[in-house]
Amino acid sequence: MQPIKLAYYRQRDTAKKRGVSFDMSYEDWLDVWVSSGHLNKRGRGKGKYCMMRLNDKGAYTKNNVTIGLFEDNTRESKSRNSTRNYPKTTLPPLERLYEKVVKITETGCHIWVGNAVCGYGQTSYLGKRIGTHRLSYLLVKGEIPDGKIVCHSCDVPSCLNPEHLFLGTPKTNAEDKVSKGRQIKNTWTKGENHPSAKLTIDDVLRIRKSTSSYAELCVQFGVNKSSISKIKNHLVWKNI
Repeated sequence: MQPIKLAYYRQRDTAKKRGVSFDMSYEDWLDVWVSSGHLNKRGRGKGKYCMMRLNDKGAYTKNNVTIGLFEDNTRESKSRNSTRNYPKTTLPPLERLYEKVVKITETGCHIWVGNAVCGYGQTSYLGKRIGTHRLSYLLVKGEIPDGKIVCHSCDVPSCLNPEHLFLGTPKTNAEDKVSKGRQIKNTWTKGENHPSAKLTIDDVLRIRKSTSSYAELCVQFGVNKSSISKIKNHLVWKNI
């Protein structure tokens, strides 16, 4: 799926999660962006543009949205919210977890696009930090016994799909790596020839040239935000 179309689906789904009607087809949504002249500057952060509702009221329709600077929208939103008394979220933990997940139809993976460490998503639950794949397993399949770890049958660290998760031990996990050719032994192989490499040189070059958001690149290339950031800042793949 093209990154721009993925952005449409993400905004539509986010609006629905917030209880806001989204009555725009992809063609209408794209026409608003193209007419604004800021399609290539779409994103989050200073100098980026986003689609917003007029006065932050009503449904998302072609006649009730405009394109404006992201920081202006954030500032106005904070000002409006300061006069509102919002109740604490009542969303179940699993639904809150999946607010930062993009589902990949082709592989069945549910990719976490939030904070991550070494490719594994991180979040808070009951006041403690926890891996998002562990939390997904805990909420759907139950307790994780002492001495057990949560492994991925899909070999995608950022995946939260419970159907791709199973319990194992450090030993069985290491054996799984060897059986799949992902274990590195006595080798200094780097780059795309590395057994664990998920990207090619061409992928790295495309990521560095891309103007898409980090979240879109995560979905497109199947890696996390930390990896995208390191690639763009030449902290990894330094020989390219």
